[in-house]
Amino acid sequence: MAFRKWGIFMLGLGVVVGSARATTTFSTVAAFNTAAALAGLTVAPTITFTGDADITNITTLADSSVVFTSGDMNVELISGWPDGNVIGAGTGAGSISIAPTTAYYAFGFSIVTVSGAAYPLDVNFNDGTSHDFSVTSSGSMGNAVFFGDISNAPITSLEVSTTFNGLIFGVDDVQIGSQSAQSGTPEGPTNLLIGSGLTALYWLHRRRRQPLLA
Repeated sequence: MAFRKWGIFMLGLGVVVGSARATTTFSTVAAFNTAAALAGLTVAPTITFTGDADITNITTLADSSVVFTSGDMNVELISGWPDGNVIGAGTGAGSISIAPTTAYYAFGFSIVTVSGAAYPLDVNFNDGTSHDFSVTSSGSMGNAVFFGDISNAPITSLEVSTTFNGLIFGVDDVQIGSQSAQSGTPEGPTNLLIGSGLTALYWLHRRRRQPLLA
């Protein structure tokens, strides 16, 4: 009876973990890229906005099969930012949505301070579960903080925003990670748990069918 309960428990645990939406966040580009490679993801070439110079007061911009949307958005050269242009919310308390046209499991970008002190921003995304992380801006014009995340489920929406009128921010060096053609969804631990539960049930079945020795 104990073996039966153990097998059912392991199988159930595998199913529960399989339905979870596990994510891991990163604050450096190097750590993000290393983890994405280990997860079997292909990270698309970094999106920069040098070729979109001096675009102002737009709501939508498509670049490298990724659509950026905001109520008021500019592409501009930011003094002090070594990578040049950023795509930025044109006013304080703004937001930028980032939407690739294909399924993706990872994203990363630099949040560049255009003006304002160190204020919090929200990075909200959905992969079947809504996730909301807080990131503090650098507080110095032209400086940036990096935020990246890897999920074990397809990410369907992504937005970075702030409610502080004193902060104007921009986004640059955007990276998107999708599944490699040779790899499956990055859910190795989940499959291991499900396999363990099925194995336990198999050995329980064999034990019950064996005749008792005299």
